[in-house]
Amino acid sequence: MRINRKAKLMLCMIILVLFFSVSQASFLSYQKDRTRLNQLLIRAAEYCEKVKNIALFYVCLEKIKEKKYTYRTTTSERISLGGAVIEKPYKSLKLKRTRIYSYVYDYQLIKRGEELNERRILLEKNNKKKQKENAELEVGYSAKYLVYGPVGFLSSYWQDYFDYEIIGEERINGILATVVKAIPKANNEENRNSASMWIDEKGGSILKIEWEPESILDYEGKPIRSQAGALKPAVVWKVSYGVEKNGVRFPNRQQVQEFLITEEGKRFMSNDISTRFENYRFFVVETEIINFN
Repeated sequence: MRINRKAKLMLCMIILVLFFSVSQASFLSYQKDRTRLNQLLIRAAEYCEKVKNIALFYVCLEKIKEKKYTYRTTTSERISLGGAVIEKPYKSLKLKRTRIYSYVYDYQLIKRGEELNERRILLEKNNKKKQKENAELEVGYSAKYLVYGPVGFLSSYWQDYFDYEIIGEERINGILATVVKAIPKANNEENRNSASMWIDEKGGSILKIEWEPESILDYEGKPIRSQAGALKPAVVWKVSYGVEKNGVRFPNRQQVQEFLITEEGKRFMSNDISTRFENYRFFVVETEIINFN
Protein backbone atom coordinates (compact mmCIF):
# COMPACT_ATOMS: atom_id res chain seq x y z
CA MET A 1 0.00 0.00 0.00
CA ARG A 2 1.41 3.39 -1.04
CA ILE A 3 1.28 6.37 1.29
CA ASN A 4 0.94 9.70 -0.49
CA ARG A 5 3.06 12.73 0.32
CA LYS A 6 0.33 14.41 2.36
CA ALA A 7 -0.19 11.30 4.49
CA LYS A 8 3.57 10.99 5.06
CA LEU A 9 3.72 14.60 6.22
CA MET A 10 0.81 14.05 8.59
CA LEU A 11 2.46 10.91 10.00
CA CYS A 12 5.71 12.81 10.60
CA MET A 13 3.82 15.57 12.40
CA ILE A 14 2.06 13.01 14.62
CA ILE A 15 5.42 11.39 15.47
CA LEU A 16 6.93 14.81 16.30
CA VAL A 17 3.97 15.73 18.51
CA LEU A 18 4.25 12.41 20.34
CA PHE A 19 8.03 12.86 20.75
CA PHE A 20 7.72 16.36 22.18
CA SER A 21 4.83 15.26 24.42
CA VAL A 22 6.91 12.43 25.88
CA SER A 23 9.94 14.71 26.22
CA GLN A 24 7.87 17.39 27.93
CA ALA A 25 6.32 14.81 30.28
CA SER A 26 9.80 13.49 31.14
CA PHE A 27 11.07 17.02 31.72
CA LEU A 28 8.10 17.90 33.93
CA SER A 29 8.57 14.66 35.88
CA TYR A 30 12.27 15.47 36.31
CA GLN A 31 11.44 19.00 37.47
CA LYS A 32 8.87 17.63 39.91
CA ASP A 33 11.41 15.17 41.35
CA ARG A 34 14.05 17.93 41.62
CA THR A 35 11.59 20.21 43.44
CA ARG A 36 10.63 17.39 45.78
CA LEU A 37 14.28 16.52 46.40
CA ASN A 38 15.24 20.14 47.07
CA GLN A 39 12.41 20.58 49.57
CA LEU A 40 13.38 17.32 51.27
CA LEU A 41 17.03 18.39 51.51
CA ILE A 42 15.99 21.69 53.09
CA ARG A 43 13.99 19.86 55.76
CA ALA A 44 16.83 17.37 56.32
CA ALA A 45 19.34 20.22 56.71
CA GLU A 46 17.08 21.90 59.28
CA TYR A 47 16.88 18.60 61.17
CA CYS A 48 20.68 18.17 61.10
CA GLU A 49 21.23 21.71 62.38
CA LYS A 50 18.89 20.89 65.25
CA VAL A 51 20.86 17.73 66.06
CA LYS A 52 24.16 19.65 65.90
CA ASN A 53 23.02 22.37 68.30
CA ILE A 54 21.12 20.44 70.96
CA ALA A 55 22.45 19.74 74.41
CA LEU A 56 22.46 16.00 75.08
CA PHE A 57 22.72 13.77 78.10
CA TYR A 58 21.37 10.23 77.81
CA VAL A 59 22.19 6.64 78.66
CA CYS A 60 21.03 3.34 77.21
CA LEU A 61 21.90 -0.34 77.10
CA GLU A 62 24.09 -1.35 74.18
CA LYS A 63 23.64 -5.08 73.49
CA ILE A 64 26.09 -6.57 71.01
CA LYS A 65 26.27 -10.03 69.47
CA GLU A 66 29.28 -10.81 67.32
CA LYS A 67 29.66 -13.90 65.12
CA LYS A 68 33.14 -14.67 63.78
CA TYR A 69 33.51 -17.17 60.96
CA THR A 70 36.72 -19.10 60.25
CA TYR A 71 37.30 -20.84 56.91
CA ARG A 72 39.69 -23.38 55.51
CA THR A 73 40.75 -23.59 51.87
CA THR A 74 39.58 -26.56 49.82
CA THR A 75 41.62 -27.48 46.75
CA SER A 76 39.33 -30.23 45.45
CA GLU A 77 35.79 -31.56 45.61
CA ARG A 78 34.35 -35.02 45.33
CA ILE A 79 32.02 -35.69 42.41
CA SER A 80 30.28 -38.81 41.13
CA LEU A 81 31.22 -39.80 37.60
CA GLY A 82 29.92 -43.02 36.06
CA GLY A 83 29.21 -44.50 39.47
CA ALA A 84 32.71 -43.73 40.72
CA VAL A 85 33.64 -40.94 43.14
CA ILE A 86 36.60 -38.90 41.99
CA GLU A 87 38.48 -35.85 43.27
CA LYS A 88 38.13 -32.80 41.02
CA PRO A 89 40.47 -29.78 41.46
CA TYR A 90 38.43 -26.96 42.97
CA LYS A 91 39.64 -24.00 45.03
CA SER A 92 37.18 -22.44 47.44
CA LEU A 93 36.50 -21.69 51.11
CA LYS A 94 34.71 -24.03 53.48
CA LEU A 95 33.39 -23.01 56.90
CA LYS A 96 35.59 -24.38 59.66
CA ARG A 97 34.01 -22.89 62.79
CA THR A 98 31.71 -20.15 64.06
CA ARG A 99 32.36 -18.38 67.33
CA ILE A 100 29.78 -16.19 69.05
CA TYR A 101 30.56 -13.40 71.51
CA SER A 102 28.15 -11.18 73.39
CA TYR A 103 28.55 -7.90 75.26
CA VAL A 104 26.25 -5.61 77.23
CA TYR A 105 27.40 -2.04 77.88
CA ASP A 106 25.89 0.84 79.75
CA TYR A 107 26.34 3.54 77.11
CA GLN A 108 26.42 7.25 77.96
CA LEU A 109 26.68 10.30 75.70
CA ILE A 110 27.04 13.89 76.94
CA LYS A 111 27.32 17.00 74.78
CA ARG A 112 28.16 20.32 76.47
CA GLY A 113 28.60 23.11 73.96
CA GLU A 114 31.29 21.87 71.56
CA GLU A 115 32.47 19.16 73.98
CA LEU A 116 31.26 15.66 73.14
CA ASN A 117 31.95 12.63 75.34
CA GLU A 118 31.04 8.99 74.81
CA ARG A 119 31.49 6.56 77.71
CA ARG A 120 30.80 2.87 78.33
CA ILE A 121 30.60 0.56 81.32
CA LEU A 122 30.94 -3.14 80.48
CA LEU A 123 28.12 -4.91 82.35
CA GLU A 124 28.26 -8.36 80.80
CA LYS A 125 30.55 -10.39 78.54
CA ASN A 126 29.61 -13.79 77.11
CA ASN A 127 26.75 -14.03 79.64
CA LYS A 128 29.06 -13.38 82.59
CA LYS A 129 28.54 -10.34 84.81
CA LYS A 130 31.18 -7.61 84.68
CA GLN A 131 31.59 -4.08 86.02
CA LYS A 132 34.33 -2.41 84.03
CA GLU A 133 34.37 1.40 83.97
CA ASN A 134 35.52 3.33 80.88
CA ALA A 135 35.45 0.15 78.82
CA GLU A 136 36.52 -0.03 75.19
CA LEU A 137 34.44 -1.81 72.57
CA GLU A 138 35.87 -5.27 71.95
CA VAL A 139 34.16 -5.94 68.63
CA GLY A 140 35.96 -5.88 65.30
CA TYR A 141 34.31 -2.81 63.81
CA SER A 142 32.52 0.12 65.40
CA ALA A 143 31.72 3.81 64.97
CA LYS A 144 31.42 6.76 67.35
CA TYR A 145 28.55 9.15 67.98
CA LEU A 146 25.93 7.38 65.87
CA VAL A 147 23.26 9.96 66.71
CA TYR A 148 25.24 12.41 64.53
CA GLY A 149 25.46 10.03 61.55
CA PRO A 150 23.05 12.04 59.34
CA VAL A 151 24.97 15.30 59.89
CA GLY A 152 27.94 14.20 57.77
CA PHE A 153 25.66 13.78 54.74
CA LEU A 154 22.75 16.20 55.06
CA SER A 155 23.77 19.23 57.13
CA SER A 156 23.80 22.63 55.41
CA TYR A 157 27.59 22.53 55.25
CA TRP A 158 27.93 19.07 53.74
CA GLN A 159 25.17 19.48 51.17
CA ASP A 160 27.59 21.59 49.11
CA TYR A 161 29.88 18.57 48.84
CA PHE A 162 27.41 15.86 47.76
CA ASP A 163 25.15 15.09 44.82
CA TYR A 164 21.77 13.62 45.70
CA GLU A 165 19.12 11.57 43.93
CA ILE A 166 15.82 9.97 44.94
CA ILE A 167 16.00 6.22 44.44
CA GLY A 168 12.78 5.02 46.06
CA GLU A 169 10.21 5.12 48.84
CA GLU A 170 9.51 2.88 51.82
CA ARG A 171 7.33 2.92 54.91
CA ILE A 172 9.23 2.38 58.15
CA ASN A 173 7.05 1.88 61.23
CA GLY A 174 4.19 3.62 59.44
CA ILE A 175 6.28 6.63 58.40
CA LEU A 176 6.66 7.36 54.68
CA ALA A 177 10.37 7.63 53.94
CA THR A 178 12.01 8.83 50.74
CA VAL A 179 15.22 6.97 49.97
CA VAL A 180 17.93 9.42 48.91
CA LYS A 181 21.41 8.46 47.74
CA ALA A 182 24.33 10.79 48.55
CA ILE A 183 27.42 10.67 46.33
CA PRO A 184 30.48 12.82 47.13
CA LYS A 185 31.42 15.48 44.59
CA ALA A 186 34.93 15.69 43.13
CA ASN A 187 35.79 18.60 45.45
CA ASN A 188 34.84 16.56 48.51
CA GLU A 189 38.25 15.29 49.57
CA GLU A 190 37.51 15.02 53.29
CA ASN A 191 34.35 12.89 53.28
CA ARG A 192 34.33 10.32 50.48
CA ASN A 193 31.58 8.14 51.96
CA SER A 194 28.52 7.28 49.87
CA ALA A 195 25.24 6.22 51.47
CA SER A 196 21.52 5.70 51.01
CA MET A 197 19.32 7.45 53.57
CA TRP A 198 15.67 6.96 54.46
CA ILE A 199 14.32 10.47 55.15
CA ASP A 200 10.97 11.28 56.76
CA GLU A 201 9.02 12.94 53.96
CA LYS A 202 7.29 15.37 56.32
CA GLY A 203 9.72 16.15 59.10
CA GLY A 204 13.09 15.64 57.41
CA SER A 205 14.48 13.38 60.15
CA ILE A 206 16.57 10.38 59.13
CA LEU A 207 15.12 6.94 59.83
CA LYS A 208 17.93 4.78 58.45
CA ILE A 209 21.37 5.01 56.85
CA GLU A 210 23.11 2.36 54.77
CA TRP A 211 26.72 3.06 53.80
CA GLU A 212 28.13 1.92 50.46
CA PRO A 213 30.76 -0.78 51.18
CA GLU A 214 33.40 0.59 48.79
CA SER A 215 33.28 4.08 50.31
CA ILE A 216 33.89 3.35 54.00
CA LEU A 217 37.25 5.03 54.52
CA ASP A 218 37.99 3.65 57.98
CA TYR A 219 37.88 0.09 56.68
CA GLU A 220 41.09 -1.40 55.29
CA GLY A 221 39.98 -3.30 52.23
CA LYS A 222 43.35 -4.73 51.20
CA PRO A 223 43.27 -8.10 49.35
CA ILE A 224 44.13 -11.17 51.40
CA ARG A 225 46.21 -13.91 49.81
CA SER A 226 45.00 -17.49 50.20
CA GLN A 227 45.21 -20.83 48.43
CA ALA A 228 41.75 -20.04 47.03
CA GLY A 229 43.16 -16.89 45.40
CA ALA A 230 43.03 -13.23 46.38
CA LEU A 231 40.20 -12.44 48.78
CA LYS A 232 38.88 -8.86 48.88
CA PRO A 233 37.39 -7.70 52.20
CA ALA A 234 34.16 -5.66 52.11
CA VAL A 235 31.84 -4.32 54.80
CA VAL A 236 28.10 -3.60 54.89
CA TRP A 237 27.03 -1.08 57.51
CA LYS A 238 23.43 -0.16 58.41
CA VAL A 239 22.00 1.99 61.22
CA SER A 240 18.31 2.41 62.08
CA TYR A 241 17.11 5.45 64.04
CA GLY A 242 13.95 4.10 65.66
CA VAL A 243 13.91 6.02 68.97
CA GLU A 244 12.54 9.58 69.02
CA LYS A 245 12.76 12.22 71.75
CA ASN A 246 11.87 15.91 71.37
CA GLY A 247 12.06 15.64 67.58
CA VAL A 248 15.51 14.00 67.57
CA ARG A 249 16.06 10.41 66.45
CA PHE A 250 18.43 8.03 68.21
CA PRO A 251 19.76 4.66 66.99
CA ASN A 252 17.96 1.49 67.98
CA ARG A 253 19.82 -0.96 65.72
CA GLN A 254 23.17 -1.25 64.01
CA GLN A 255 24.50 -4.04 61.85
CA VAL A 256 28.02 -4.40 60.51
CA GLN A 257 28.80 -7.36 58.29
CA GLU A 258 32.28 -8.09 56.99
CA PHE A 259 32.76 -10.32 53.95
CA LEU A 260 35.57 -11.99 52.04
CA ILE A 261 34.94 -11.84 48.29
CA THR A 262 36.63 -14.33 45.96
CA GLU A 263 37.92 -13.50 42.49
CA GLU A 264 34.74 -15.11 41.11
CA GLY A 265 32.60 -12.73 43.18
CA LYS A 266 31.42 -15.23 45.81
CA ARG A 267 30.85 -13.75 49.27
CA PHE A 268 31.81 -15.45 52.52
CA MET A 269 30.76 -13.85 55.81
CA SER A 270 33.74 -13.32 58.09
CA ASN A 271 32.17 -11.20 60.84
CA ASP A 272 28.61 -10.25 61.74
CA ILE A 273 28.12 -7.63 64.47
CA SER A 274 24.53 -6.92 65.49
CA THR A 275 23.82 -4.17 68.04
CA ARG A 276 20.59 -3.19 69.78
CA PHE A 277 20.19 0.03 71.76
CA GLU A 278 17.53 -0.34 74.46
CA ASN A 279 16.20 1.19 77.69
CA TYR A 280 16.95 4.79 76.80
CA ARG A 281 16.99 7.23 79.70
CA PHE A 282 17.01 10.88 78.67
CA PHE A 283 18.20 13.52 81.08
CA VAL A 284 18.68 16.35 78.57
CA VAL A 285 17.57 16.70 74.95
CA GLU A 286 17.31 20.46 74.57
CA THR A 287 18.00 23.08 71.91
CA GLU A 288 19.58 25.35 74.51
CA ILE A 289 22.83 24.52 76.25
CA ILE A 290 22.16 23.52 79.85
CA ASN A 291 24.59 23.39 82.75
CA PHE A 292 24.77 19.76 83.87
CA ASN A 293 26.67 20.54 87.10
